[in-house]
Amino acid sequence: MKARTATAAIAYSGREISVKMGDRTTSFSYTDQSSGNSDSVSLTIADREEKWISSWFPEKGDKITASISTADWGLPGGGFMDCGEFILDDVSADGPPTVLTIGGVSAPADDGFSETKRSQTWEGVTIRQIATSIAERNGLSLEYDCSTDITIAATEQNETVDSDFLTKLCDEYGLCVKIYTSKIVIFDLAEYEKKDHVAVIKKGDIISWSFNTTLEGTYTGGDLTYTHPTSGQDIKVTTGGGSRSLSLNSSADSGADAYLKLNGAITKANHGMTTMSITTTGRTDLVASQNVQITGFGKPDGKYFIDKVTHKVSGGYTCQYELSKIE
Repeated sequence: MKARTATAAIAYSGREISVKMGDRTTSFSYTDQSSGNSDSVSLTIADREEKWISSWFPEKGDKITASISTADWGLPGGGFMDCGEFILDDVSADGPPTVLTIGGVSAPADDGFSETKRSQTWEGVTIRQIATSIAERNGLSLEYDCSTDITIAATEQNETVDSDFLTKLCDEYGLCVKIYTSKIVIFDLAEYEKKDHVAVIKKGDIISWSFNTTLEGTYTGGDLTYTHPTSGQDIKVTTGGGSRSLSLNSSADSGADAYLKLNGAITKANHGMTTMSITTTGRTDLVASQNVQITGFGKPDGKYFIDKVTHKVSGGYTCQYELSKIE
């Protein structure tokens, strides 16, 4: 029987680097975020010949591509994972012996998306149209994975960078924003939570775990009060019921707009009330924003949304998952 192997393949400035499971002189990690923060990679290299600290020294803005593959895995989740494309943003070194650590994020090469402040008035447009315009001016493509498009009567981008403006706008409606390989991905958190689980993870499959719940219940309804933009009257919209109600004061274009914001806020507030952190042997088949079923623990059992996965290849290959319970 052949031994299991896992390899991280990294390409940088025409150079190809491999980090193999069991090689303790190099290490690789890849963090896959569902939303909110950029995906990232980190590569640690033993620079015995001191090429990296001199003629090969990385430059900020260089592109990095990475992937993980397994062979003879014999465990759930073996295969291939394309981690994507990253922009080098951090280099550190220490010694002796000389060791370099290179970090990259899945942000556009053009700093405009996250560093250039812009002012613009948006009127009578949808979130998809706003996102398309922002993507195009930053050299990105857009994947809008929501069943409905939300119309915005008017909104101001006032001396705000595109990344912050778009994320805040989507957050108001319970939408999530992720950057992956020069692409903006927008998805509806409530819709993704309703998807079936893609894998069952049993207690026996887990190397280590922790569980936390802040409240036994979740919000079962709520209300939002807004000032009508024409009449100036305060109007309240409600949804759901039960003893746990979320109350908000916010701006809104209409009752329908207020209802969308309220439901989005309830979804986001409920998300993360009960969490698990687990570490398993490496898997290439699970990614952030999917759902998994956890079994064998008792009360913590249930369906969980993957908020974040960190893959580590060095002496072994492991995955650490940050999960939020949804059922």
